[in-house]
Amino acid sequence: MSISVFKPFINRKDMNSVLSCLVSEKLANGSIAKQFSADLSRHLGTDEGFLLKEYRRAIEIVFKSSVIPEKDLVLISPLSSVYYKQAAEDAGLKLLFIDIDPDTANISFEKLSEAVEENRSRIHSVVIDSPLGFVPEIEKISELEINIIEDISNSFGAQAGERKLGSFGNFTIMNMDPEKIITTGSGTFIAGKSRKEKDLLRGIILPYGNDILLPDLNAAIAVTQLANIEKIINVRAEIAENYVQAVMKTKNKTFLQKNEFSNVYCSFAVIAENSVKEIKKYAQKKGVDTAEAFEGSIIKNITIEDCPEAQKLNMRCLLFPLYPNIGKSNAEKVIKVISTLP
Repeated sequence: MSISVFKPFINRKDMNSVLSCLVSEKLANGSIAKQFSADLSRHLGTDEGFLLKEYRRAIEIVFKSSVIPEKDLVLISPLSSVYYKQAAEDAGLKLLFIDIDPDTANISFEKLSEAVEENRSRIHSVVIDSPLGFVPEIEKISELEINIIEDISNSFGAQAGERKLGSFGNFTIMNMDPEKIITTGSGTFIAGKSRKEKDLLRGIILPYGNDILLPDLNAAIAVTQLANIEKIINVRAEIAENYVQAVMKTKNKTFLQKNEFSNVYCSFAVIAENSVKEIKKYAQKKGVDTAEAFEGSIIKNITIEDCPEAQKLNMRCLLFPLYPNIGKSNAEKVIKVISTLP
């Protein structure tokens, strides 16, 4: 059986938490979800947030919470989730695509700052995400004095200096689907930087009622994950260090964090020097699954000609299995495959 690219990290303590919730017979959004949300907010340094069932809906609510008259432009990387395109269009907003830094897969600060200068009067917000867990130039971006939506779905636990990613934006979004660093099975956490943003979010969320809120049963899955997040991140980093050494034995490449920031590994990316198809076929033959790095991104759904770096990376980047419960023998198998890739 092949080693899957993603596998949720759920251990016995997580299951005990779920069983306790089941025994209580109180499964809907309640005290467990509220406490988990408060713990996440405290960990990130945001105001108290909200747990929602759907990532797509969470993005929509954040856009609607920051409506600014006569400002209709959202600056975003083409590698961001296609849900941003859908939610922006539903909110009557327009997207301006900003090319990426090929060394990190994050939005380019230089190109972003140029776009801000040219379009400041129309800018509604900028979406800053980290599709592969590497830290963007978030400190510099936060000095541009624009509304920042910070998506840490793939970078929870990463840091810029002494501050955690998720603490810089006016709004923070974190998807917690099964392939993420912390998972609630499904669901998304959103929060505002201060009480002002929290009140804006609440004003949009309340009319929906409890139907869109994440149940306690889901939140219970992630309680001990959050409590052990440093250990989880360290295990991922240890595995990744061996993968990095393996890929250096080939003509292919991977990403390395710039400056003194601390990235995290939601998975492991390999940038193919030649044929992506050949690498996928080789890995599959050796029993290791791979996935296209930006499946589900905007650039996968529409052609964006003025972002050449994003386009090149989209066509050349593959993900390999990396998760804390991969097991020693499976990790060694992946290392061997990566080190012998064509």
